[in-house]
Amino acid sequence: MRNYLLSILSLMLVTNYAHANFSDVSANTPNAQSINDLQKRGIFSGYSDGSFKPFAAINRAELMKIIVQGALNIKPSDNKNCFPDVHEEWFAPFVCYASNAGWVKGYPDGKFNPSQTLTQAEALKMIVVSIIPQGSA
Repeated sequence: MRNYLLSILSLMLVTNYAHANFSDVSANTPNAQSINDLQKRGIFSGYSDGSFKPFAAINRAELMKIIVQGALNIKPSDNKNCFPDVHEEWFAPFVCYASNAGWVKGYPDGKFNPSQTLTQAEALKMIVVSIIPQGSA
């Protein structure tokens, strides 16, 4: 799933050709160019152990950061507390920006479930809704 999303984002972003500085990303890693570009732009910071985990599943919060900051170059500020499970965490500004823009809604229980792994359908919906202006179609 992560490689699938990175491939989509690769089409949306200009990338360079050096490899990223993550311990588990080499020049031979799929999408290494996009990973490196997003790291240099401050969109990917990786995990505390210096890894990126390029083959791990992506969660809802991570995709919101990638879309808002990476693909659309929006720098949200001070958005927080938009869902019962989204308060002041690193992802709150991105999730709350997307919520305020109408790109994402919570589950029936009102929660966003930021750490939940995305399905392909959810990911595609979030991407499409974020790039198509409201009222189009």
